Amino acid sequence: MSGNDQLPLPYGALASHPLSGCEKGSLKGLTFAVKDVFALEGHVNSYGCPDWKLSHETSSFTQSAVLRLLEAGADLRYVALTDELAFSLDGINAHYGTPLNPACPERIPGGSSSGSASLTAGGFVDFALGTDTAGSVRVPASYCGLYGLRPTHGLIGLTGVLPLGPSFDTVGVLASTLPVLGSVAEVLLAASVKSDCAHAGGAASAKLFIEERALAYLPASLRPVFDAEIARMAKAFKVVERGEGPFNMAELSGHFAIVRGYEAWLQHRQWYETVHPRLSEVVQERLIKCSQVKEGDYLASQAYRKDLCLRLQHWFSDGRILVLPTTCAPAPLLVASSEQLMENRLKNLDLNALASVAGLPQLTLPRLQVLAADGKTAPFGLSLLGGGGQDLNLLAVAAELP
Repeated sequence: MSGNDQLPLPYGALASHPLSGCEKGSLKGLTFAVKDVFALEGHVNSYGCPDWKLSHETSSFTQSAVLRLLEAGADLRYVALTDELAFSLDGINAHYGTPLNPACPERIPGGSSSGSASLTAGGFVDFALGTDTAGSVRVPASYCGLYGLRPTHGLIGLTGVLPLGPSFDTVGVLASTLPVLGSVAEVLLAASVKSDCAHAGGAASAKLFIEERALAYLPASLRPVFDAEIARMAKAFKVVERGEGPFNMAELSGHFAIVRGYEAWLQHRQWYETVHPRLSEVVQERLIKCSQVKEGDYLASQAYRKDLCLRLQHWFSDGRILVLPTTCAPAPLLVASSEQLMENRLKNLDLNALASVAGLPQLTLPRLQVLAADGKTAPFGLSLLGGGGQDLNLLAVAAELP
């Protein structure tokens, strides 16, 4: 691939930004893209919004995760489009357009790491960095037929990454194959994951837990397909449990909305009130709603999170790995109504809230191709979710699945 800016950019790319990796390293020969929220020396981030770009300066440094990948030999190719202020799970950007979903072009790619997913699924890069606050790596992975990892919160430094909700923001990875994702994760997490919990024996020492309430989010037509796939996966585990975990998904989603809303307004209030940016109607409404979150509600939700994390630390301590749908259905059509998109988004927020609120690692696997409501085949991801610090073990378990 050429870095020539005169050549047409592929769908999902905002700009060509070629940087060669080191001559030696575990990622030599691999190419990648980064979501347009990562600091790159000489680049001005747009954050999916032209007025953001106009009101911010060129970066004087390159974000540490990007540097780590370059040092491991990978070559940077593109800056990838993102949803406006990373404030969506759809991948629709009113200013820059909607990146292509290469797996099914008639459907949305999912966001907010939409460009990262589009470039990876389209074969323009081997993997891409995104960010995941509410599911912004997990959802596009499911929609585009990719592997996606939301790491344990805090394991990868966020200095030089534009914030949305710092309590939840993570650097995530999208990849075309599991070995590539595993190699990238090893590089990014090697210095962070404690050696005593990085690998815990794979599937042989894990308990697969099937969360019944998560399955209730699936349409009736997909339930048999999902059940059959779980049954196939379960053969790799000595212990399989079904039931309800010590959490309520809708309740989690509510607390997530309060904390993320309070923090998003804290991050962007000065810019919003000073610049008066041109925002799409939907993002404008969400940001105004964020401004209405009360500090008391925020503190109460943070206390809820603290209690939840203590309960889950004990619950996951015996090697449990949760399996659940990544999304409630395949990607909606590009022509879906705003009401359909909102209904879909709210369900996906519920499904993805556990890892976000508790800061846990979640791995999306592209194991299914299903018939969507329109009768056409589309990718559909399922997820493995483990205890804090079990990122690399989730990848090891995934590699052992039949």
